[in-house]
Amino acid sequence: MKYFKTNNKVLCIQNEDIEKEVQGLLSDSKLIEFQDIEESDSIYYFTIQPKGDFRRSFLLDSISLINADKEDISLLYQQEAGDIQNNINPDFLSLIKAQRVMNINLSHPNWKDCLGNNPLPASKPIHLNIVGLGDVGGTLLTGLKLTGGNHISTIGIYDKDENKMLRYEQEMEQIHFDGLSLPKVIRLDENDIFDCDVLAFTVATFIPPVGSEIKDVRMAQLEQNSKILKIYAKKAREAKFKGLFAILSDPVDQLCRVAYEQSNTDDSGTKDYLGLASDQIKGYGLGVMHARAVYHAKRNPALASYLEEGRAYGPHGKGLIIANSIDNYDEDLSEQLTQLALHSNLDVRATGFKPYIAPALSSGCLSLLATIRGDWHYSSVFIDGKFLGCKNRLTKSGVQIETLALPEKLINKLAVTFSDL
Repeated sequence: MKYFKTNNKVLCIQNEDIEKEVQGLLSDSKLIEFQDIEESDSIYYFTIQPKGDFRRSFLLDSISLINADKEDISLLYQQEAGDIQNNINPDFLSLIKAQRVMNINLSHPNWKDCLGNNPLPASKPIHLNIVGLGDVGGTLLTGLKLTGGNHISTIGIYDKDENKMLRYEQEMEQIHFDGLSLPKVIRLDENDIFDCDVLAFTVATFIPPVGSEIKDVRMAQLEQNSKILKIYAKKAREAKFKGLFAILSDPVDQLCRVAYEQSNTDDSGTKDYLGLASDQIKGYGLGVMHARAVYHAKRNPALASYLEEGRAYGPHGKGLIIANSIDNYDEDLSEQLTQLALHSNLDVRATGFKPYIAPALSSGCLSLLATIRGDWHYSSVFIDGKFLGCKNRLTKSGVQIETLALPEKLINKLAVTFSDL
């Protein structure tokens, strides 16, 4: 392992092929010894892996991730290090254990975008834009206006309906309390929607009406919502957007895949991966499923283990997995909780109202703020060409997926959900 330093960034080079790929960076760098790394701002480890199925970048926090020959749901559970630990430079191993290393896949054309200057997690208030001011978008805006003052400086809003923008700008800017810092809300021109650090996409062109007989409401929205999302994914490509593209429209996990595919395909239909990188797209739908599981666990002592020991995985809808406990996993209790969470939206619809407040705030507002801060939260992450909901966080060295010692039965269920995606 060689260590090079340039502009307070450390480059970890493991072989000649890697050294050739990053030669441009090395021209202004100097070879250093490990002890000279000290408290460098950023440390990068480079690999060359297939760009379509492997992530562009991530936090290298586990030995098992080093030069892995595949990425799958094993990213969610702890694995034995095996003989690989004996072949790793002890100094480099200490950096991994300290969670200071970003893994960068040099196969991605825009890998250099990972080298510092990442807006998230934020050290100062960011700019966030919302596209779509329907039920979810309006509620998300209200939540961020009231709670985002320490982390968001401005919230830009865009909707095809000019009167909606006028109304929300006036209403939001008339929220005031002396001494309280609140984000400024401004109307956007369509050409300005990607001038931000985070874009929250909440457009929904089709929402089944209350009383409809559609059982899987979210999947019924896929075809219609995909059409409008494809347009904005292409716009993100054209704008060379470098921020976070957050999807709150249903079904979030499948729409993440649509955004990824469309943004990285040129006009001739060729995938060139010059659009949104896998680490730039996140789906925000699992937060409310976790919140709904908490709701039911608080009301039934038999399910109370979820409050301290449980986890949520999978899509925001069919395929959802609520595990009652990681340490004391019970398949029956987990299935009961899963069904309760899945049907919570139908319970609200039975009252005659659309269930959008809890999703906009639990999956949207609170989870987005956690993302901006770099805190653990539920959202969809890229794994082997798909987007799967799980607990994760953004660090200065990339996305970190929570890994736990999962029971075999739970792993098997995760494999089914992942296959169905």
